[in-house]
Amino acid sequence: MDALKMVLKLHKDHFLTNMLQKIVRRKRNLTKCVLPNPANSKELAIPNNCKCYVTITGQIEIVLIGDSGQQVERILIFGRQSWLVFLRESEVWYADGTFKMSPQLFYQVYVIFAKSVEGFSL
Repeated sequence: MDALKMVLKLHKDHFLTNMLQKIVRRKRNLTKCVLPNPANSKELAIPNNCKCYVTITGQIEIVLIGDSGQQVERILIFGRQSWLVFLRESEVWYADGTFKMSPQLFYQVYVIFAKSVEGFSL
């Protein structure tokens, strides 16, 4: 990869990281979901208002669908029940893990996408 392409890729990665952080910050401000800043994942207590998502139609869905418990090597699984149905019915899944975007207390963020019949991804 030549130097220009490398610089453009680094800029794009930095831009996407900043953009996603701003989106999360805005959503937290709207929902009044401010998490404490614990020393480790074992001490992280997630308030109930941060475990739910209000859809455009006003339905409330739980988004914290898995938690290995308050331990040092903790795993949190976020998603929506409606998306689990979508995953089950999809024939194509895409998965990717990143270390750059993970919160300070965690090692990795792992994302699963699925392709629908209409060609959209979730």
